[in-house]
Amino acid sequence: MDGFVKLDIDIKKNSCPVECYFDSTTKTVLFNSNFDELTSAVGPDDWMRNTSVEISQKIPLEDFLRIILSKDFTQDELAKKSLDELLCINSKIVKLFKGKL
Repeated sequence: MDGFVKLDIDIKKNSCPVECYFDSTTKTVLFNSNFDELTSAVGPDDWMRNTSVEISQKIPLEDFLRIILSKDFTQDELAKKSLDELLCINSKIVKLFKGKL
């Protein structure tokens, strides 16, 4: 996937890894697989578990952040945040996107 930066986060599809890429030009996140549900996303700092969210192969960065932050924040809390606020909401997100924006 030329022109995209690989994100260091473990996305699973039926217990199989799915690579995740970020396009800084369009502010979208892409996956190297099509799937109906994101069943877990566990990064080095333990992102979220047992979450079932329907997604497409390409989603806006803002939606992706709300999904992976759903373990630590409510949907209402996340819905009130702008993209800039979501990108600096905690050290895990800052680390994941450092140098990629």
